[in-house]
Amino acid sequence: MSIIWIAVGALSFLLPALLVWPYFLANLDLFFTLVKEGEAKIIIAGQSYVRTIVSLAGHEVNQSGDIVPSTTVRQKSLFERWYGAFWIGLPPARKIFQYNLRWMSYQPKATGDGEKEPVVKTGILKSTFVKDKVYYGVAKGVETNEGLPLTVEFLITLRVVNPYKAIFLISNWVEAIIDRATQQVRVYVGTKTYKELLTLETSTPTQGFSGYLEVALARTILDAYGVKFVSCDILSVDPPPEYRQVTTRAYTATQNATTITTEATAKATAISSIGNAEAGIITAKGQAEANSLKSRIEQFKENPEAAKALLNADVGRALSIKTIAEAIGTGLGWNITPPDPPTPPNPPAPPNP
Repeated sequence: MSIIWIAVGALSFLLPALLVWPYFLANLDLFFTLVKEGEAKIIIAGQSYVRTIVSLAGHEVNQSGDIVPSTTVRQKSLFERWYGAFWIGLPPARKIFQYNLRWMSYQPKATGDGEKEPVVKTGILKSTFVKDKVYYGVAKGVETNEGLPLTVEFLITLRVVNPYKAIFLISNWVEAIIDRATQQVRVYVGTKTYKELLTLETSTPTQGFSGYLEVALARTILDAYGVKFVSCDILSVDPPPEYRQVTTRAYTATQNATTITTEATAKATAISSIGNAEAGIITAKGQAEANSLKSRIEQFKENPEAAKALLNADVGRALSIKTIAEAIGTGLGWNITPPDPPTPPNPPAPPNP
């Protein structure tokens, strides 16, 4: 009876252990391995390639090692369904291949102010990204068609579609592609002016630098390295510091000239407006007087008696003013008799014959 209880106790211990052990072994890459979604791992025997394991929904690895859309529904193993663990094989005959990789990414600064900076990364990797990933590149001393040296930063988006080619056919596939892209940057910039590089770049995939690089580079890196070109964008175009100082001074001078011109135009407009207003007032007064005189003349033509009465009234007012002035002068003892008109000079004597 005790033996039965011992057996039951052993089974109650071993059964959970059997269910948990594959997960722990997979974390150690023994017998099993865990592959994150969007990544791939390569299994080797000794130092030879065996196969590629990929975890990408709706995709599989064909006989050429290319990651392609699945044509059939793949039957997952029990461990893959339960733990997401893929079978490697018996160690040490089968193991996960590890390789060195160095690349540059463009990521936020540690200061947390939202700005980004290029960061060099290197490490020993067990897996490979098989989804889109952005890498940083820089080309220094690149000359435009004007002979202006520039520093061009760019971001290139790539996707590994054949891990075997990317890992085994080149020592560092990222640096190899960045070097090729840098060479194409030199060619592209050499056909443009500095102004064109600043204004003509668009986000349209078939235009600008991205479109040029796709034509020049995409097929080559796909066939040679098993990497698909997705896009490439120029991040910044920086001239030398001395050129930047010259353009800054030119910009400041242009802004000052614009300000002076604007002020002068405003003053001239104000003076012109005042002159036009004064001229308009004078014209209006003259027009009003002319209209008044014309109206009185027309009234005189229609009613001559009224015209005579008006003229007699004007004469009467003039005589009354003269009479009042003479009366005031007499009362004050003034002599306001108007002076006699001046005697005209004698005409000159005719000359003697």
